[in-house]
Amino acid sequence: MHYRISLSLLVMSGVLLSAPAEAQRRAVTLNAPSTGDLHATVLTDRASQPVINARRETVALSWVARATSGQGTRGAHRAESRHYTQRVRGDALAKGVELYTAAPGAVVRVSASKGRLDPLAFSVVSNGRRQTLAAVSDQLVDADNLRAAGLDSAATSVGARLTGASGHIGLRYDGQLDADAEVVVSVFDRQSNIVATAQSRADQFFDAANASVAVTWPGATGPVRWRGAAVSPDGRRYTLSFDDSGNGRMTQRVAPASAPGLWEWRVTGTDANGVVRDVSTAFTLTTAVAKLGEQVRIIRTPGGIDITVPVDVGVEGRYEVRAALTDGGTGGASVIAARAEWLAPGRSEITLRFAADHLKGAGLSSTMVLGDLTVTDQSRMSVQARRRHALTL
Repeated sequence: MHYRISLSLLVMSGVLLSAPAEAQRRAVTLNAPSTGDLHATVLTDRASQPVINARRETVALSWVARATSGQGTRGAHRAESRHYTQRVRGDALAKGVELYTAAPGAVVRVSASKGRLDPLAFSVVSNGRRQTLAAVSDQLVDADNLRAAGLDSAATSVGARLTGASGHIGLRYDGQLDADAEVVVSVFDRQSNIVATAQSRADQFFDAANASVAVTWPGATGPVRWRGAAVSPDGRRYTLSFDDSGNGRMTQRVAPASAPGLWEWRVTGTDANGVVRDVSTAFTLTTAVAKLGEQVRIIRTPGGIDITVPVDVGVEGRYEVRAALTDGGTGGASVIAARAEWLAPGRSEITLRFAADHLKGAGLSSTMVLGDLTVTDQSRMSVQARRRHALTL
C-alpha cells in the first residue's frame, strides 16, 4: 500500500513537473516587416558572389549586452554637406570660374593634374573689386604645406581660407598652367547654415529598382535643382531622377546580380541663388538567397528560452540567425543569442537558446521583446533578413 501511494505520488509529481513545460510551448507569428526592416519576397537559386566561408560546424552563443547610448536608434546614415566641387580645364581657370560662399571663412582648395600652382598668382573678384587671393585669406597653403600635413598627392594643390570675401566670387589663375590640365575646385562653406542632406531610404536593398535616396535642403533659396547618380562597386554610374518630394531613383533598370556590394549615392543640388551643395552616402545591394519564415516556436524551460526560427534558403551556405531579448525599453540590458549552421536549399530551422542565467543577469523575467532578428549569409557575407521588432513574448 505504501508502495502504491509513493508510486502514485511520483506519477502525480511527474505530471505536475511536466505540465508547466508543456504549457510553455507555443507557436507565434512574427510581427509584419516595418519601415527599415529587410525582407525578401523572392529568392534566387544562384548566388552572384563566391563562397568565402565554407565552414560546416555549428556554433551557438548567448550573452548579456549592456545598454549603450543610441541603442535602438539605428538606421540609414543621414549625410550632411556644406561642400561642393567643380571640375574645369586649365584654360577655364585662366579665364575665371565663379564660386559662391554663404559666409566668410570658407575653405577653397584648387588641385591641378599637372603643372605647379603658385598661390600668389591667384586673384579673386568680390563685390566688384579684384584682389589677390592672399589679400582675402588669413591662411594660404601650397602643395608643400599640404604634403607636410599628410595630404600628399600626384596633383599640385593650393588651399586658402577666405576670411575677406564671401557671396559670389570670381576665382582666376594668372600663372602658367596647361590649357588641358584637369582642375578640381573644392569649396567647404564651413561657417554656413545652408546644409543639404541625403539619406538612403534603407541601408540595404535586394533590387536596384526599389533603391531610392531622400534629399533635403531646408536653407535653400527657391526651388532646388537636384542631379546625381548611383555609383556601383565597379565604378558604373546610373543617373538619378528626382520627384518634387526630393526622392531620387535610378532611371535605368539595373540587375542586382551585376554588382552586389557597397554602392554610393552622389547628389548635387543648386538653389535659386546659385548655392551648390554636394552630398553623398552609401547603401548595399544584395542578392536575396534567404529569408525568415513567419511562424516561430517558443519553449520556456528552467534552462532558459528556446526560440526556433524558420529560414527559407535559395542557395546552400552557412547562415547565422541572431536576435536580442529586451524588456522593450531603451535603458536596460539585453540577452543576445546567435546560432550559425550550414543549410541546404529549402525550408530549415535554427533554434536560438537564451540561457536562464543570462536572462536573470539582464533582469528579464516577465514581458520581453524579441528584436533585431537577423539572418546573415556568412558564406558570402551579407545580411539577408532583419526584423527590428520581431515579436512580444
